[in-house]
Amino acid sequence: MLGQIIIAPFYGGICAEFPVHFVACPILISAHHEYLMLFKLAYCPVVEEFNEFFLRYRFVVHNIFINLACSLINYIIFYSFNNVSFYTASKGVQIFINGEDWVMMPNTKLLIFDLDGTVNNSSPGIAYCYKRTGEHYGKLDISDERIAEGLCGPFDENLRMILDDPSIDIDEAIKVYTKFYVEFGQAMSELFDGIREVLVDLKERGYMIGLATLMADEYAKSTLENYGIMDLFDTVHGASFVIPYVKEDLIDMCIYDADVSPEEAVMIGDGLDDYRASKVSGTGFLAITYGYELKEDYCIKHGLGYVNSPSEISDKF
Repeated sequence: MLGQIIIAPFYGGICAEFPVHFVACPILISAHHEYLMLFKLAYCPVVEEFNEFFLRYRFVVHNIFINLACSLINYIIFYSFNNVSFYTASKGVQIFINGEDWVMMPNTKLLIFDLDGTVNNSSPGIAYCYKRTGEHYGKLDISDERIAEGLCGPFDENLRMILDDPSIDIDEAIKVYTKFYVEFGQAMSELFDGIREVLVDLKERGYMIGLATLMADEYAKSTLENYGIMDLFDTVHGASFVIPYVKEDLIDMCIYDADVSPEEAVMIGDGLDDYRASKVSGTGFLAITYGYELKEDYCIKHGLGYVNSPSEISDKF
């Protein structure tokens, strides 16, 4: 059986894609902090020498030697095989087999979820409230395409884009939208199938669970209460009507509450703002492609770990 494997060092650097014959999964690299070890899971002639070498001596090296060792392996692979392509990985161990990707982050303690498009499908309620808010200001021609663009990212910026009228007081428009959301929109949202079971599973396995959302904090918490899942979250932070928090601020608050380092946390979300914020905060990132913005082709192009359904989230950790 002919497949492909991509190997990436824990602290970044070059990783190479190359063809090998394998039975199931031939190798697993664990490059965690000062340790670099290569474990043989099945016979693979291509890496047999590396398996023997690393397993025999079990090198304990500093981070710089991790990168040097991985670069050396990739250098050898590059000159040994045709059609080699290069990728980078910043956190975790990233392995691609037959086009599928696993991101293993063995030190993870805190999983921080986005809300809209990740935990719940709120698009019907959001679309309804955008249109009602537009009608309030005489905007009767707001397209579905424009509304779709407003499902991810900072809410005030989205509302400005939806209304497309600089003469409208955005603070007043937020109040109008919020009134519609509380009365109608919130009840239109629902949990994605399987997400409750995923949260329970992760919680039972010892992970702390956080929520970082640009939905207003009080409405985010009431949404979780309405779903009956508030008790599954160790820390919840949403946007403020007073302080202009950005997504990375909310991620940082969750990290502070959980008393972990950024390297021990993973942000899980469906938006580009989730991904960018995770990079600013220094956490890992897992993309959701069943949500509103990030899609599988983007994740593959940019080397992001991703899931296509809620049930796959548990398999990543």
